[in-house]
Amino acid sequence: MVINSWELVATAIAPTTGATFVMSVFRNQICTAQLALRESSVSSSALVIRCRGNGLCLRCIALVHNSHSCTHESEGREYCLVMPHSVMNRAEVFVKMLLGTRSDWRLTKPTLPHAPQLNSSWIGPAMAVITIFIGWFAFPNTIGDGNAAFALFIGAVSIMMMTWSNLLSTRALPLEQIFGGVDRMYIWHRWLGALSVGAMWLHMEMADDIKGIRGASRDVADAAEDLAETGSTLLYILVGISLLRWIPTRWWRFTHKLLILPYAFACWHFYTAAKPYANDSFWGAWFTGFMFLGLAAGLYRVVWRDMFRKGKLHRVSHIEHTGNVITIELEPLGTPLKYQQGQFVFLTVKVPGLREPHPFTIASSPHEPCLRFVIRDLGDWTHRL
Repeated sequence: MVINSWELVATAIAPTTGATFVMSVFRNQICTAQLALRESSVSSSALVIRCRGNGLCLRCIALVHNSHSCTHESEGREYCLVMPHSVMNRAEVFVKMLLGTRSDWRLTKPTLPHAPQLNSSWIGPAMAVITIFIGWFAFPNTIGDGNAAFALFIGAVSIMMMTWSNLLSTRALPLEQIFGGVDRMYIWHRWLGALSVGAMWLHMEMADDIKGIRGASRDVADAAEDLAETGSTLLYILVGISLLRWIPTRWWRFTHKLLILPYAFACWHFYTAAKPYANDSFWGAWFTGFMFLGLAAGLYRVVWRDMFRKGKLHRVSHIEHTGNVITIELEPLGTPLKYQQGQFVFLTVKVPGLREPHPFTIASSPHEPCLRFVIRDLGDWTHRL
C-alpha cells in the first residue's frame, strides 16, 4: 500500500500503549488506528500504525521527540514510524519539563483593559468595594491614637480584598453575571490580589500602634501574629511571582495554589488579634463569615476543581494550521456541551505540559455537532499547543 499524503494527526506520548484514536476524515471515511509506542533495546522508539480502510493519510506529530525527523517504512497494512531519540531517565525528563523551552521564557508586554459602560456588570465591583471599606465603622473606639484604628482597618481591608480575590477565582456563574464575564472577573481578581499585598504591608508597618481591648489570650495572639508575619513574607513572594507575565504557566499555576496558605495564616491572626469588638458581635460575625467564604473558595479552587471536578470529554476530530493560528474541532464523547456562541470554555489537553486549563472563545455555533476553537500563538502554553 502506498502512502500518498500525510494529513491526519497521530500523537505519540510515552509510554502510552494500545490506545485507540479516531483521527480524522479521509475520503469521507473515518480512519481508526491503534497507536502503540514501544521502546527498542538501543535508543529509538517506534509508533506502530495499523489502519482499517482503503488508505492511510497520516502526519506524525512527535510531541516528545519534536526535534527529530521521522522515517516512514511501509510494511503492507502496517506502518512503522521510527523516531530516533536518546534514552532519558525520569530525572532527565523531569528537569526538561521543569526548565521548559526558550519560548516559555519570552517577555510579553502587559495590556490595560478598556473600561466598559456603566451597566449591570458593575453590581459585583460595587458590592466588593462596599463590603471591603464598610469595615471602617468596626474600628472607631480603639484605645490609642488614630493610627491604631487605621492599622486595624487597613488589616481588615487586606483580608477582605484577599477574600474577594479567592471568590472570583472560583469562576462561579452568579459572580460572572454581576462582574461582566470571566475576563473582567480575572481583572478584578488580579487587582484585588495586588492591592491586598500593599494593604498588608501598610498594616504590618503600623501594627506596633495597635492596643485593642478585646481578643484572644496573649499567647494565642502572639503565636498567630508570628504566623501572620511568616504568611506575609510568603504572600509577597507568591504574588510577586504571579505578577511576572513571563513565568511559565505551569510554575505560575503551582505558586498560585499556594496562596491559600498565607491567606489562612492572615485569617487566624485577624481572628485572634486584639480588636475593639468581640468575635461573637455583629462585626465579629461579619468578618468571620467572609473569612470562611474565602477559605472555602480557596479550598474549592485548589482541591475540588483542580483535582476532582471533571469536565466534558471531547476527541480531536480536525486540526488546521494557518501561520501562527490553529483551528481545532472537538467531537463530544458523551452528552454535548450546552453553550451560546461566543462563550468562554476552559480547555484542558491531556498531554504532559498542557494540562493547565485555559479559557478560549467558542467559534462554532450551538447547532453544529463539534466544538471549534481558533487559537493564536500568544504565549508559552499556546505555543506548545
